[in-house]
Amino acid sequence: QLADPAPSAHDELAVEERWQNVLAQLPLDYRGIAIMWRNGEKQTEIGAKLKISERTIRRVLVQVRELWMQGEKEES
Repeated sequence: QLADPAPSAHDELAVEERWQNVLAQLPLDYRGIAIMWRNGEKQTEIGAKLKISERTIRRVLVQVRELWMQGEKEES
């Protein structure tokens, strides 16, 4: 019997908790960018909507990834 590839409810909850933790550590200005990105919007779309450069968006997303990885290390 094959294992179910879908994440368990526990795994989904853990991911959501880590995401909320990452958002809480971001400056308020950056949270909207992170949320839009998580919802699948491309950097060009976010930049156009918020009237900011893609470079700024990339900088925010680097910070999001660093915070995410930091949370992963703390959970290990």
